[in-house]
Amino acid sequence: MVRINSLSDDIICYILSFLAFKEAVFTSVLSKRWRNLFAFRSNLYLDDQEVGGGQSFIDFVDRVLAVSGNFPIRNISIKCRTSIDTGHVTRWMSDVLKHGVFNLDIDIIPEEAILVPLEFFTCKTLVHLKLTRDFEAFIPEDVCLPSLKTLFLSSIWFYNRHYCVLEKLLSACPVLEELTILGGGWQIIKHSSHHVLFEP
Repeated sequence: MVRINSLSDDIICYILSFLAFKEAVFTSVLSKRWRNLFAFRSNLYLDDQEVGGGQSFIDFVDRVLAVSGNFPIRNISIKCRTSIDTGHVTRWMSDVLKHGVFNLDIDIIPEEAILVPLEFFTCKTLVHLKLTRDFEAFIPEDVCLPSLKTLFLSSIWFYNRHYCVLEKLLSACPVLEELTILGGGWQIIKHSSHHVLFEP
Protein backbone atom coordinates (compact mmCIF):
# COMPACT_ATOMS: atom_id res chain seq x y z
CA MET A 1 0.00 0.00 0.00
CA VAL A 2 2.89 2.37 0.77
CA ARG A 3 4.34 1.83 -2.71
CA ILE A 4 0.99 2.51 -4.38
CA ASN A 5 0.51 5.70 -2.37
CA SER A 6 3.86 6.94 -3.63
CA LEU A 7 2.43 7.02 -7.16
CA SER A 8 0.93 10.16 -8.64
CA ASP A 9 -2.85 10.60 -8.82
CA ASP A 10 -2.71 10.32 -12.62
CA ILE A 11 -1.08 6.90 -12.46
CA ILE A 12 -3.45 5.65 -9.76
CA CYS A 13 -6.45 6.80 -11.81
CA TYR A 14 -5.00 4.99 -14.82
CA ILE A 15 -4.70 1.79 -12.79
CA LEU A 16 -8.26 2.16 -11.46
CA SER A 17 -9.56 2.50 -15.01
CA PHE A 18 -8.81 -1.21 -15.53
CA LEU A 19 -11.13 -2.18 -12.69
CA ALA A 20 -14.88 -2.62 -12.98
CA PHE A 21 -16.47 0.65 -11.85
CA LYS A 22 -18.05 -0.99 -8.80
CA GLU A 23 -14.63 -2.30 -7.72
CA ALA A 24 -13.02 1.10 -8.30
CA VAL A 25 -15.63 2.73 -6.06
CA PHE A 26 -14.62 0.39 -3.20
CA THR A 27 -11.14 1.97 -3.19
CA SER A 28 -12.67 5.24 -1.95
CA VAL A 29 -12.62 3.84 1.61
CA LEU A 30 -8.84 3.29 1.63
CA SER A 31 -7.96 6.84 2.69
CA LYS A 32 -8.98 10.48 2.28
CA ARG A 33 -6.70 10.76 -0.74
CA TRP A 34 -8.47 7.86 -2.49
CA ARG A 35 -11.99 9.06 -1.74
CA ASN A 36 -12.70 10.58 -5.16
CA LEU A 37 -10.03 9.09 -7.43
CA PHE A 38 -12.43 6.42 -8.75
CA ALA A 39 -14.44 9.14 -10.55
CA PHE A 40 -11.51 10.27 -12.71
CA ARG A 41 -11.72 7.84 -15.60
CA SER A 42 -12.50 8.20 -19.30
CA ASN A 43 -15.35 5.67 -19.15
CA LEU A 44 -18.22 5.95 -16.67
CA TYR A 45 -20.88 3.25 -16.41
CA LEU A 46 -23.39 4.22 -13.72
CA ASP A 47 -25.94 1.47 -13.06
CA ASP A 48 -28.48 1.35 -10.24
CA GLN A 49 -28.13 -2.44 -10.17
CA GLU A 50 -24.62 -1.97 -8.81
CA VAL A 51 -25.09 0.86 -6.33
CA GLY A 52 -28.75 0.62 -5.34
CA GLY A 53 -31.80 2.41 -6.73
CA GLY A 54 -33.87 5.37 -5.68
CA GLN A 55 -32.23 8.17 -3.69
CA SER A 56 -29.03 6.14 -3.26
CA PHE A 57 -28.52 6.09 -7.01
CA ILE A 58 -29.36 9.79 -7.37
CA ASP A 59 -26.85 10.69 -4.65
CA PHE A 60 -24.21 8.45 -6.21
CA VAL A 61 -24.52 9.96 -9.71
CA ASP A 62 -24.52 13.47 -8.22
CA ARG A 63 -21.33 12.68 -6.33
CA VAL A 64 -19.52 11.17 -9.32
CA LEU A 65 -20.34 14.08 -11.64
CA ALA A 66 -19.53 16.64 -8.95
CA VAL A 67 -16.14 15.30 -7.89
CA SER A 68 -14.98 14.68 -11.47
CA GLY A 69 -15.36 18.40 -12.19
CA ASN A 70 -14.47 19.09 -15.83
CA PHE A 71 -12.31 15.98 -16.19
CA PRO A 72 -12.64 14.66 -19.79
CA ILE A 73 -14.93 11.62 -19.86
CA ARG A 74 -15.31 10.07 -23.30
CA ASN A 75 -17.98 7.44 -22.64
CA ILE A 76 -20.85 7.83 -20.18
CA SER A 77 -23.67 5.36 -19.59
CA ILE A 78 -26.41 6.03 -17.01
CA LYS A 79 -28.95 3.26 -16.42
CA CYS A 80 -31.69 3.04 -13.81
CA ARG A 81 -34.52 0.47 -13.66
CA THR A 82 -36.42 2.19 -10.84
CA SER A 83 -38.51 5.32 -11.41
CA ILE A 84 -36.79 8.58 -10.46
CA ASP A 85 -37.61 12.27 -10.70
CA THR A 86 -36.90 13.61 -14.18
CA GLY A 87 -35.34 16.85 -12.94
CA HIS A 88 -32.26 14.92 -11.80
CA VAL A 89 -31.82 13.36 -15.24
CA THR A 90 -32.06 16.70 -17.05
CA ARG A 91 -29.42 18.10 -14.69
CA TRP A 92 -27.14 15.10 -15.28
CA MET A 93 -27.45 15.60 -19.03
CA SER A 94 -26.30 19.20 -18.67
CA ASP A 95 -23.43 18.12 -16.41
CA VAL A 96 -22.04 15.45 -18.76
CA LEU A 97 -21.56 18.00 -21.54
CA LYS A 98 -18.94 19.73 -19.38
CA HIS A 99 -16.76 16.63 -19.72
CA GLY A 100 -16.51 16.74 -23.52
CA VAL A 101 -18.37 13.43 -23.80
CA PHE A 102 -18.12 11.50 -27.08
CA ASN A 103 -20.54 8.65 -26.41
CA LEU A 104 -23.62 8.98 -24.20
CA ASP A 105 -26.22 6.32 -23.36
CA ILE A 106 -29.10 7.16 -21.01
CA ASP A 107 -31.63 4.44 -20.17
CA ILE A 108 -33.82 5.47 -17.24
CA ILE A 109 -37.42 4.84 -16.22
CA PRO A 110 -38.68 8.35 -15.43
CA GLU A 111 -41.70 9.47 -13.40
CA GLU A 112 -42.62 11.67 -16.38
CA ALA A 113 -41.02 12.70 -19.67
CA ILE A 114 -37.41 13.90 -19.38
CA LEU A 115 -36.66 17.33 -20.86
CA VAL A 116 -33.52 17.34 -23.01
CA PRO A 117 -31.41 20.46 -22.24
CA LEU A 118 -31.16 22.92 -25.14
CA GLU A 119 -27.35 22.89 -25.01
CA PHE A 120 -27.45 19.27 -26.13
CA PHE A 121 -28.34 20.41 -29.63
CA THR A 122 -25.21 22.53 -30.01
CA CYS A 123 -22.73 20.00 -28.59
CA LYS A 124 -19.64 19.76 -30.77
CA THR A 125 -18.14 16.62 -29.17
CA LEU A 126 -21.02 14.09 -29.26
CA VAL A 127 -20.33 11.22 -31.65
CA HIS A 128 -22.84 8.62 -30.45
CA LEU A 129 -26.07 9.48 -28.61
CA LYS A 130 -28.63 7.00 -27.31
CA LEU A 131 -31.68 8.16 -25.36
CA THR A 132 -34.09 5.44 -24.28
CA ARG A 133 -37.59 6.01 -22.80
CA ASP A 134 -39.76 9.12 -22.61
CA PHE A 135 -37.86 12.27 -23.57
CA GLU A 136 -39.11 15.69 -24.68
CA ALA A 137 -37.04 18.09 -26.74
CA PHE A 138 -37.43 21.60 -28.15
CA ILE A 139 -35.21 21.99 -31.21
CA PRO A 140 -33.49 25.43 -31.17
CA GLU A 141 -32.89 27.55 -34.26
CA ASP A 142 -29.11 27.19 -33.91
CA VAL A 143 -29.08 23.37 -33.63
CA CYS A 144 -25.66 22.02 -34.69
CA LEU A 145 -24.20 18.57 -34.03
CA PRO A 146 -21.09 18.52 -36.23
CA SER A 147 -19.55 15.28 -34.85
CA LEU A 148 -22.66 13.12 -34.38
CA LYS A 149 -22.46 9.82 -36.29
CA THR A 150 -24.99 7.63 -34.47
CA LEU A 151 -28.34 8.79 -33.09
CA PHE A 152 -30.73 6.39 -31.32
CA LEU A 153 -33.96 7.84 -29.91
CA SER A 154 -36.76 5.84 -28.30
CA SER A 155 -40.09 7.34 -27.18
CA ILE A 156 -39.06 10.95 -27.72
CA TRP A 157 -41.32 13.91 -28.50
CA PHE A 158 -39.96 16.85 -30.49
CA TYR A 159 -41.53 20.31 -30.32
CA ASN A 160 -41.00 23.43 -32.44
CA ARG A 161 -42.81 26.55 -33.61
CA HIS A 162 -41.68 27.30 -37.15
CA TYR A 163 -40.09 24.40 -39.03
CA CYS A 164 -40.01 20.70 -39.83
CA VAL A 165 -38.23 19.14 -36.86
CA LEU A 166 -36.80 16.11 -38.65
CA GLU A 167 -35.44 18.16 -41.54
CA LYS A 168 -33.91 20.68 -39.12
CA LEU A 169 -32.32 17.94 -37.00
CA LEU A 170 -30.87 15.97 -39.90
CA SER A 171 -29.45 19.06 -41.60
CA ALA A 172 -27.63 19.83 -38.33
CA CYS A 173 -25.81 16.44 -38.40
CA PRO A 174 -23.52 16.58 -41.47
CA VAL A 175 -21.62 13.35 -40.64
CA LEU A 176 -24.60 11.28 -39.40
CA GLU A 177 -24.25 7.64 -40.46
CA GLU A 178 -26.92 5.83 -38.46
CA LEU A 179 -30.34 7.06 -37.30
CA THR A 180 -32.90 5.10 -35.27
CA ILE A 181 -36.15 6.62 -33.99
CA LEU A 182 -38.64 4.38 -32.18
CA GLY A 183 -42.03 5.67 -31.02
CA GLY A 184 -42.65 9.24 -29.93
CA GLY A 185 -43.74 11.89 -32.36
CA TRP A 186 -43.42 15.44 -33.66
CA GLN A 187 -45.49 18.45 -32.63
CA ILE A 188 -45.69 21.85 -34.28
CA ILE A 189 -47.03 24.36 -31.76
CA LYS A 190 -49.48 26.72 -33.47
CA HIS A 191 -50.70 28.69 -30.47
CA SER A 192 -50.02 28.66 -26.74
CA SER A 193 -52.93 26.27 -26.13
CA HIS A 194 -53.19 24.40 -29.44
CA HIS A 195 -50.89 22.15 -31.42
CA VAL A 196 -50.88 19.85 -34.43
CA LEU A 197 -49.51 16.37 -33.87
CA PHE A 198 -47.56 14.42 -36.46
CA GLU A 199 -46.83 10.76 -35.79
CA PRO A 200 -43.61 9.32 -37.27
